[in-house]
Amino acid sequence: MMGYFLLLLALLMFGLWYFQRWSQAVGPERTKRVLKKAGIGVLLLAGVALAIRSGSVLMALLPVLALAFNRILMLLSVLSRYTPFAHWLAAHLAQRSNQARAGAGTGAAGSAAQPSSISTKYFDMTLDQANGVFEGTVRTGPHAGATLSQLDLPDLLELYRNASDDPQSQAVLEAFLDYRFGDSWRQPAGAGTSHGQSDDVTLDATMTPAQAYAVLGLQPGASKEDIRRAHRHLSQRLHPDHGGNDALCSLINQARDVLLKS
Repeated sequence: MMGYFLLLLALLMFGLWYFQRWSQAVGPERTKRVLKKAGIGVLLLAGVALAIRSGSVLMALLPVLALAFNRILMLLSVLSRYTPFAHWLAAHLAQRSNQARAGAGTGAAGSAAQPSSISTKYFDMTLDQANGVFEGTVRTGPHAGATLSQLDLPDLLELYRNASDDPQSQAVLEAFLDYRFGDSWRQPAGAGTSHGQSDDVTLDATMTPAQAYAVLGLQPGASKEDIRRAHRHLSQRLHPDHGGNDALCSLINQARDVLLKS
């Protein structure tokens, strides 16, 4: 008797496993239809068997069998409904994970999302491409170590005059002054058109490739396509209509030219 019971239990477990695999393949809607038809068939067979045997024991067990069958039917329906969802969820999470790894790899390769920076004789300048914040640090002189945003306009104009021997330093400081004060600083500074200079500031040809890569926020060895993409991104980000200025645009234009010609 015990062996017969174990055999039935093993057959039941195998049937449940096979049904789960099958339900995953055909989908929940078809599974529901098949379960309904199977349930009707089982009940009909049970009724025929009871009618033939007319056994009082089977009649007494009929409510229990009906309740057990109903529970099994509900369980199989739940499995057929949520197993495909589990597979979809796993596939979706795997896809998102792959996208995250791909994005991290792109950033490590030196995309244009890195901060732009340039060091000159007098200043270390950085541009956060995420929020557009432009900042610099004084390298030499009485204000050494100070950030440009901490200094008032008279101190910045003094730095501008003292940097006259280094065109790069003057150009990046002019870009910062335009970023912070607009055009209002030019008259007292005697810079720009008041000295007959063009508002389109250009650096001299001494910008090195290393500086150009830093300006565009790229790693050395970036491809020409990466250079053009970084330049295009910065040009849009630093356009005067978006809070940038001509001096910054001139700076990134020269960085692009230096790298594409090298």
